[in-house]
Amino acid sequence: LDDIQDTIYYGFLDDSGRAVTELTIEDGPSLTINASGEITLNGTLDYEVKDSISFILLATNDKDYLDEGSVNTKLGSVKQIVLSVNNLDDTAPLIVSEDVAASVDENGADDQLVYTAIADDSLNDDISDGFTYSISGADASKFSIDVNTGAVTLNAAADYESQETYSFNIVATDTAGNASAAKSVSLEINNLED
Repeated sequence: LDDIQDTIYYGFLDDSGRAVTELTIEDGPSLTINASGEITLNGTLDYEVKDSISFILLATNDKDYLDEGSVNTKLGSVKQIVLSVNNLDDTAPLIVSEDVAASVDENGADDQLVYTAIADDSLNDDISDGFTYSISGADASKFSIDVNTGAVTLNAAADYESQETYSFNIVATDTAGNASAAKSVSLEINNLED
């Protein structure tokens, strides 16, 4: 018996049937294969562009397979490979609520509801499972936000003589960690005769 193992060479077959070690995928990145048969993806895949890629893998003991340009099937084999691309959430939510809160009267109740943030995370068939809200900005410390509903409350009753206008920013972040652009919101305080 012959105990000597022939060296195995790896490659791809391109669309014309030629043996290659680098293959460009239509509407996708290129693939390379090394002497050990490890395949490297050179670039990124985008599910919204292409949900799978396919290529033909070649394994042969014909050391001249690249020079010959074609494959001697007696010296190797080919296998069609289909690589499915997972659809990951890569789209940030969009805040669709107004950038001006309805004005409130001064000397109102503590914890008065002044604004409700509304976001939409359905762009590009988004697959995340909801989002949370956060508040920041110049006057953010004077407000609280319900992270689940987007309800913004004024922590203490407003006093027109102390501050006529408040401003804060709202951000919605989906469960994949994609954050919306900050929505700048202003709140006017109505001056009452006091």
